[in-house]
Amino acid sequence: DMLSVLQKNLQQGVTMITRFSGIDSPCLAARAIEEACSAHEGNRFAATKGFRMHSSGDRDKNCLKCLTAFAHDEDWVRHQREHVFTDLRSAVTPEWLAEMEHFCEEHRKPGTDEWTFMKGLMAPVMQGGLLKDVPCALHDCDCPVDPISDDGRIRVHVAGPPCVDWSRRGKRQHALGATAIPHAIWMAQFIKSGVHVMLHENTPDYPCWMIEKPLHEYGSKHWRIERFPLCPTLFGVPSRRKRRYTVVWNSAKVNFHGSFKDFVNIFVTECELRGDIFFRSGEDLSPLASVTNQTALVMYKDSVLEQQAKSRKDIGYICDLNQRPPHGRLD
Repeated sequence: DMLSVLQKNLQQGVTMITRFSGIDSPCLAARAIEEACSAHEGNRFAATKGFRMHSSGDRDKNCLKCLTAFAHDEDWVRHQREHVFTDLRSAVTPEWLAEMEHFCEEHRKPGTDEWTFMKGLMAPVMQGGLLKDVPCALHDCDCPVDPISDDGRIRVHVAGPPCVDWSRRGKRQHALGATAIPHAIWMAQFIKSGVHVMLHENTPDYPCWMIEKPLHEYGSKHWRIERFPLCPTLFGVPSRRKRRYTVVWNSAKVNFHGSFKDFVNIFVTECELRGDIFFRSGEDLSPLASVTNQTALVMYKDSVLEQQAKSRKDIGYICDLNQRPPHGRLD
């Protein structure tokens, strides 16, 4: 039943908007979803609308190189971005931006209530500080932030705002941190866009109220949130990076019945191969390589010989000697 709903929505067409896009993994995921549905539907699915990338955006210069390259790559012709935006601050007039910066200077103090601070910071933007069009990296003019017409398409917003203020490795300034202004502008953009579904990614310590309270304050009480705590180790990949994915939807406009339990039942499976997984052979290791890498190579080779003595002789092993061992140890 879920596959049928997914195929129906893709046949109707899905417009995707991403912000804090990085190298835009959501677009890669969108193409993979289309290919998976095509495997079920055969050639008939290829004629459907599928995903359309309206726009992406990121401030990092290396990410922008990737985003603009995707927009001109023939391999991505079906999923080329129509617009690529840069700094979110450009979506606000200089006067409104100055007011927001002044607000931060006046109210960014220890003990300040974080929601009160964020609500006050968003107020100028919600009162008219957003520009209709903003500078686009693909065009020599200002372009619309949101699609003007979708021809009945579903619109999905995907975002991974900076986690530095919530990360345990950061200063943990939370809503009062340096990312407060971009977050407030992005949240206001989303609310004004009329999009009814958001996929949000951040560190597990990012609180739901940072999304939920602005949506209820300036939007509708019908907004709902479902959390998905994920880590590569759930899929057999030996790399710990705990993140929290959140589905946000307006229950008065769309239906969403998924849960983390459903996700686990469908996707979280044991891999056939677990443990240490590496990416290059090490045979081309330079004689001038560091003592750490040389020692690692010896250790890996010893491990291979031991494994081969216990199992089949024709198993191939590869390892990555460019990766820094965790905390300096040779695991």
